[in-house]
Amino acid sequence: MEYIIGKRQSGKTTKMLEWLLEDSNRVLITFSYQEVDRLKRLLADIKSANLIDEDLYARAINNIYSWQDWVDAQHRTNRRTEVGIDNADYILRDMLGSSRNITKMSLNK
Repeated sequence: MEYIIGKRQSGKTTKMLEWLLEDSNRVLITFSYQEVDRLKRLLADIKSANLIDEDLYARAINNIYSWQDWVDAQHRTNRRTEVGIDNADYILRDMLGSSRNITKMSLNK
C-alpha cells in the first residue's frame, strides 16, 4: 500500500488523478457525490487543455466513485481493479460517525 501525505493544496488529488489515468483497471474513490463531481470537472479541465485524449477521459470519468457507490458497485462486478482513495480521512470520518478518531497505518515498501 502506498500513501500520499501532504498539506492542503499540495497536489495530492492531482497525483491521484494522474494515477487513475495510467491504467484502465483503476478506480478512484472519494468521500461524497459532490467530490465526485468536482473531480470530474478537474478531469474535464485537463481534457480541455489537451493534456489527455477523449478516450482516456471517457474511461477515467467512469472510474470515479463515491465510497457509497463503490460499495454497491463491488457487489455487481467481478472486475479486478486497483483502488485509489482520495481524502481517506473524510471517508473514515463518515463511516465512523465522528471526527475524533485515531487511525493507525503501517507503511509497507
